[in-house]
Amino acid sequence: METNKNLPSKIPEAKKSLLIKELKRGEQSGFVKNFDKKQTLNDLHKKYLEKQ
Repeated sequence: METNKNLPSKIPEAKKSLLIKELKRGEQSGFVKNFDKKQTLNDLHKKYLEKQ
């Protein structure tokens, strides 16, 4: 995986390294079991859209 080449050159190396590390960690964490995308979307709408 050559993520370094895809990141903007303005990002300092330390931030690139941290970002890559965290992305890899997320990729290895697996998937949520029994994820209900409709319910999650409804929850997010209630939380953020109804406040406006």
